[in-house]
Amino acid sequence: MLTLLTILFGALIIGAIVEFVLHDLLLGRLRADHPDLWQALGSPDRVFDDGGLAGFRAVRRLYRQPELRRRCSVEVVALIQRTRAYGRAYLVLALVTFAISMACLGRML
Repeated sequence: MLTLLTILFGALIIGAIVEFVLHDLLLGRLRADHPDLWQALGSPDRVFDDGGLAGFRAVRRLYRQPELRRRCSVEVVALIQRTRAYGRAYLVLALVTFAISMACLGRML
């Protein structure tokens, strides 16, 4: 059981790295392909101001507002959908890992 938990925690770490890479790729494509949309989102590259949270807010706005996605090219929309699907799958993996870790902890006590 502990081996499974170790593998799941490793997958969580690798998954978080992949999520950040996808997020950065999405923001880079937005900046390069759609500078007008980039400005409408508030230029979310202000890392020194807010620790990078502007980028996460910009991507969240893209997820939730279809009128912003309509302004994007087909490739960027596909990247947005892929990033969103990956984020949901990562959340499921995190919940499963949490449930298994709680089961392991319950067996140990």
